[in-house]
Amino acid sequence: MEKSDSDILSKFLAEKREKDKEVKKIIILYSSSSSGIKDIKDILNIENVQIKYLGSSQFSVSMIAKDFKNAENLVNEAIKEIEKRAKEKKADFELKEKI
Repeated sequence: MEKSDSDILSKFLAEKREKDKEVKKIIILYSSSSSGIKDIKDILNIENVQIKYLGSSQFSVSMIAKDFKNAENLVNEAIKEIEKRAKEKKADFELKEKI
């Protein structure tokens, strides 16, 4: 009996894998210049993160990884880069806090 229980347990642990963690933050980005759409496309051209348009100048910046801290660091670095580029292009940037 003990062997079959341990076999079942080891089989269960082998099948169970660690789920990927997703970090998602929402930003607001808009520009009132005549080349605003081009500026926003240039600002949001960031690799290693997924950026989606949510509507009303809101974008989600997300990253999926096995390690939560690593994913959060990459998202935060991407947001800092977006903020820097927005200042260079004179676009309005805001990090929306989750409620």
